[in-house]
Amino acid sequence: MFACNPAVAQSLTLNLDDISGSGWSARQVRVSLQAGGGALLAAGQFLVQGREFKDVSVECGRFVFDRVQIRCETGKLRSGNGNGNSSGSSSSAGDAAAAWPLELVYGTRDKRLQLSIAPSSRERWTIRLANGEARIELEQAEAARIAPLLLDVDITPNAGRVSGTLRYAPARVSTELTFTGLGFADKAGLRAGEKLAGKLVFDGTREGSTWNWNGALDWNDGAVFWDPVYIASGGHRVEARGTQTDANLQVDTATLDWRGLGRLTGSLAWDRAGSRVQDYTLSARALTLTGLREFVPQAWAEQNQLTDLRLTGTADIDLQGMAGHIRQAALVLRNAGADAPQRALALENVNTEVRFAATGSAPFKLSLDALRLRGLAFGPVTSEGEMRDGRLTIPNLLMPVLNGVLALGGIEIDADTVRLQGALTPISMEKLAAALGWHPMGGDLAFVLPQVNYARSTLTVDGALLFKLFGGDALVEQIRLADPFGRTPRLTADVQLKRLNLEEMTSAVKFGTITGYLDVDVNQLVMENWQPQSMDAKVLTSAGDFRKRISQRAEQNISSIGGAGAGAAIQRSFLSFFDTFGYDKIGISCKLRNGICEMGGAGNASGGYALIKGGGVPAVNVVGYNRFVGWQELLDRIKAVIDGNSKIIIQ
Repeated sequence: MFACNPAVAQSLTLNLDDISGSGWSARQVRVSLQAGGGALLAAGQFLVQGREFKDVSVECGRFVFDRVQIRCETGKLRSGNGNGNSSGSSSSAGDAAAAWPLELVYGTRDKRLQLSIAPSSRERWTIRLANGEARIELEQAEAARIAPLLLDVDITPNAGRVSGTLRYAPARVSTELTFTGLGFADKAGLRAGEKLAGKLVFDGTREGSTWNWNGALDWNDGAVFWDPVYIASGGHRVEARGTQTDANLQVDTATLDWRGLGRLTGSLAWDRAGSRVQDYTLSARALTLTGLREFVPQAWAEQNQLTDLRLTGTADIDLQGMAGHIRQAALVLRNAGADAPQRALALENVNTEVRFAATGSAPFKLSLDALRLRGLAFGPVTSEGEMRDGRLTIPNLLMPVLNGVLALGGIEIDADTVRLQGALTPISMEKLAAALGWHPMGGDLAFVLPQVNYARSTLTVDGALLFKLFGGDALVEQIRLADPFGRTPRLTADVQLKRLNLEEMTSAVKFGTITGYLDVDVNQLVMENWQPQSMDAKVLTSAGDFRKRISQRAEQNISSIGGAGAGAAIQRSFLSFFDTFGYDKIGISCKLRNGICEMGGAGNASGGYALIKGGGVPAVNVVGYNRFVGWQELLDRIKAVIDGNSKIIIQ
């Protein structure tokens, strides 16, 4: 045994240069023996299992150095850096190590090194280096302190404690750790976790240049935000095994047991050099769709008014792909449903089988009891089709609605586009209005839907959309809808309505009675987020010979739409007692630009424009004088008319 005699010298410095063991080494080692039996051990560089620590020093309260071992008792550990990377930059972990209590024993013959470190009163690290193996035993270690010493990752813990064992050897790596109260976050704030609890087990062995590995992770408690998904639950487990080389990572099998959802299994081949997927599979049976609701991003749900979305039923999933391409896929839904009361949307008892193959064919089957939307119920529906060479074709799909049928045909869907045609057989406007909560209406609604295409987030219509409405014909052309499912959908179109039955229209609301027919032209209509931005709109009595009468109530409402400056000039004062009047033309127009309507009517009148041109006996004329009206003000006038709040003006 060697001990320092204070009577001989106050200190003695020994330069040991480099010392090493299997898997570790220390360079520029100095031992300064102090009076009283203490010592200062210092190393310019300490390497263990490929990780570097610079300017490491240990102050020993009692130091023993003999032929068998070097022992440091009641020591304190200091380090220039504690992050364990090769950059040598400092970290909070390194700063905290400035006064960590330490016990050290080094066998000079067997080159075994053991360190016991107590960074705080609650935690202890025991590190054993021998025979090429590093063994680290952790008791209640602070995750934020230990992680930078062991890992080179972008996301590091900021809270929590870890207990367990890590083993490093040239041909084997194994880990068994439990964690509680764990928290982490990245610098961008897009990935974070809090109060996580669970267990990690991993084992890897090397054969030549290949590592064979297997592992399991139990997530028992806590919450994770992984933009854009927030998951606040536990009770999940993932197991996996595979191989790894310098060039590739192979996950032979992986199993995810997710509480409330079910089990998913899969495999993965990853090109490490090119950072890309080479091959993958995913399979699941009888997934509980209720559990999928947890994966719906909250921000997206709020934006789309789906925070109350509920899912039911089960699903089978199969997926195979390679290098960014899907080879095969299958989805089977059983008794599935969705309910979103806030959006008045629901799907009931959906059963479907969809099978996709990049080459070849597979059947498609669909049935559902009902699709409910804003008071309308579509269904039941049963349909079949075929998936061939990556394209789904459905010859026809019939959806009963009210007293009619929505018929869709020629449906073709592939990875880039959707195409279809369709028609609606006549349905009662009275029933439609009741279902949607509108004012009562008369007549029927029907339409023919020409070729519709959806590609690159844009819907277009080849040809014109034809309607039957209020006994007249409606034609919608140049239809283009961009970003229909985005934040600001944009619609452009031209609309023409010919010979609408005014008596049917006016009887639908508290407008009064008008007999005759009406034409409506809306050219260059532009809507953003379903609000008109610009258009040239004109409403005018249809050409032809037919009975033209207007009630006082209807005349009053047209005057109200014209604004405070509009007035009714009745031929003689005593005729104000008549119930109806004759007219020649009724007209109103709006050129909308920048939220302002430039108003017009059936023709010019003295100082204004004619909303009603009188004709017959008795006759009535209504003149508007305000040429420029705010769009919202015009909407408010129309709403007041529909609600029955307009007031008659007789001049």
